[in-house]
Amino acid sequence: VGDVNDTSLAATVRFGKTSFLFMGDAGIAQEAALAGSGSALDVDVFKLSHHGSRTSNTQLFLEKTTPSVAVVSVGAKNTYGHPNPDTLARLGNIPVYRTDTQGRVAIISDGEHISVKTER
Repeated sequence: VGDVNDTSLAATVRFGKTSFLFMGDAGIAQEAALAGSGSALDVDVFKLSHHGSRTSNTQLFLEKTTPSVAVVSVGAKNTYGHPNPDTLARLGNIPVYRTDTQGRVAIISDGEHISVKTER
C-alpha cells in the first residue's frame, strides 16, 4: 500500500474567476503526477501539501500553481517542525498565512477578488 498520505484527496475549487487548490497530505510523487497531467493548476490560493513538509510543495509544483496566496494548516510547536523552512523559502514573495502563528485563516471571495482574514 505504501504511505497512506499518498492516497490523499486533492481538490480544486473554482468560484467565478477565483480558484483554490487543496492538496491534503500529497507528496512529491503525487505533485509530479498532477504537474504532468495537463490539469489546470494555476490557482489564486494554494493550501500547502502535508502541512508544509519538506517532502511536498516542490519548486516545480509551485511554478505550475502560481498562487498569489498560500495557506499552511499546522499545529503550533508541532514535533515534525512543520512547516519546513526550505518549503517556506520556495514560496518566495507569495504571502503565507499560517494557522500556528495566525490562528484561523479565512479566505473570502466574491468570485472576482480574494481577501484574507485571520483570527486568533
